[in-house]
Amino acid sequence: MTLTFLSAFMHRHSITQSDAAERLGLSRQALVHWFTVDDTKLSNACALVEAYGCRLLVSYEVTLPGLDYRDESTPNYPAEYDTQRLGFLRKALDDADLSIQALADLLGIGRTTLFDTLRSDDIMVSRLFDIARLAGWTLRIRIVDAG
Repeated sequence: MTLTFLSAFMHRHSITQSDAAERLGLSRQALVHWFTVDDTKLSNACALVEAYGCRLLVSYEVTLPGLDYRDESTPNYPAEYDTQRLGFLRKALDDADLSIQALADLLGIGRTTLFDTLRSDDIMVSRLFDIARLAGWTLRIRIVDAG
């Protein structure tokens, strides 16, 4: 289940879908749709947890021969990654020495589609799981207090 982390967060904090929708300025139906299709944009997931004073940390664990890379995603990234929502993806691509074309080929999409995703700095959560599965990476999603 793609949005299990959001469901668990809402349950842990006793947040109803109605409460979350109201706080985000959405209709309840719009928010229910996320969970019905089990997917939403990363920016929506970030907005939901941020609306409750928390922060969504996403990272990939890329393990390469001779390199044990574990990114705990407490942005210790170089500045080029830190300011972008998809900085963790760019960092994983760099660490794995994987080109945009190679990732697009893995995903079965066009390079332009992937460039557009990176340019918009947003991605569907399900696509994050696809990338992890196809690239052999581990996807880590954590929600922490913003303070």
